[in-house]
Amino acid sequence: MTDRDLTALTTVPADDQFAIERWQFDPNSFTLTGSGQPPAFDEWERIGQFIRLTNHACQWWWGDWINYGDLVFGEASAQAVEATGWEPDTVRNYAWVAARVPRQNRDARLRFGMYQLLAKLGPDEQAVWVERCLENGWTRDELRKALHGHDTDVEMQYFVKVWCRDEAEQHECQERFASEGLQVEIGAAKKKG
Repeated sequence: MTDRDLTALTTVPADDQFAIERWQFDPNSFTLTGSGQPPAFDEWERIGQFIRLTNHACQWWWGDWINYGDLVFGEASAQAVEATGWEPDTVRNYAWVAARVPRQNRDARLRFGMYQLLAKLGPDEQAVWVERCLENGWTRDELRKALHGHDTDVEMQYFVKVWCRDEAEQHECQERFASEGLQVEIGAAKKKG
């Protein structure tokens, strides 16, 4: 959907209804208005693109809207935020992320939840991680693991360090663990304390 397609969007009246082309939207549904022919496929498809756009972008819109209100209207903006009916913590989270992720680092192919993880980074680091996410097709969980220093292609491996009294006990432990199908690596080091 292009900007030109959105010019048909009317101002949202007090009853929360608005129209795009021949489609009427309200908080619970959308319907084709007027009588006559059904819409052409491309008209119906454009509405689907608009719905996708709003679904993916609304958290950014909320965040930018709140930040703008805070900047321009100060404390008075809190009343408008309260009037939306949203939980204050939810919309404040949107605002926090939107304030910390510059528009040039936002890519519609990544979900807002991924930016919640990236918002703690500086803008340059964010840009690098956005590219990594796109190149690797990461999910939010894979991004979280990568940010915490885990390679997303490798399973987590766990180990136990066992201190043996002597080589004989070391050999005995090695055999016991190997018989249970566990990988064993043998080494020697001076024990501290």
